[in-house]
Order: sequence, then structure tokens, then C-alpha cells
Amino acid sequence: MTEIQQTVYVVEDDEAVRDSLELLLKSDSKPVKTYESANAFLKDYSDKMAGCIVLDIRMPGMDGMELQKKLNDKHSILPIIFVTGHGDVPMAVDAMKEGAVDFIQKPTVKRPCWRKSRRPWSRIRNSVNPWTKNRKSSAG
Repeated sequence: MTEIQQTVYVVEDDEAVRDSLELLLKSDSKPVKTYESANAFLKDYSDKMAGCIVLDIRMPGMDGMELQKKLNDKHSILPIIFVTGHGDVPMAVDAMKEGAVDFIQKPTVKRPCWRKSRRPWSRIRNSVNPWTKNRKSSAG
């Protein structure tokens, strides 16, 4: 059986943060693909994607929460780790209720993001994703 290529998809409008996250994750030998906007990611999205998404909350145009909702509507199995410099407790609670696996505040994103990107990575095997079993069954 062929193992599915798992990638960390970084969706971040700030080029410096996006580049830093890409370098950090690649230093751990993870395949990484970056996007400058939620719309750019959505254009590229396929239900064949495997891995996880590191997603900024506040971006011009479609924000991270809107992207999460659109992905949920598509029954995406990609776990989401939110990163934000503008988060608060209600926002974090909403993100987690919608299925996010973590919520990290900037600027201390480097070490937590690296560690936390390993959690979904280690749990996702081929097309099995433990975070979406409940979400899919409750979605109908």
C-alpha cells in the first residue's frame, strides 16, 4: 500500500511569517506548501490533500474562520492549527468548536507551531483522521 504524501499547508498573509513558518517546518523535513490567502488555498484545495493546515485567523478578504467553515462544508479531513496575533478566548473557543485542533498566539508561534504540527502529523495515517470522525457523523 502506498503511503499518502502528507503536507503542512501554511495559509498566512504576512510574507515574513509565512516564510519563517515554511523554513521552520522544512527544517523538520516536512513537506510544506504556502499560500498568501484563504482564497488561494481554496482554489488549490482538493479532498485528496493529506496533512494539516497552519492557518492565520485575520487576513484580508476571506479570514481563517471563514475558510474553516468552507472546509467543514466540504467535509475536509485536514486538521487546522490556528495562529493569530489578534485572538481572544471567544475566538479560540469558536475555532475549537468548529474542529480546530489547536490555537496558537503570535509572536510565540515558532516553537509551539513546530511541536503542534507534529501532533496531527503523527496521528494521521493514510486517509484516517481522528478529528473528523465526529464532525462527519454529526454533519449528517
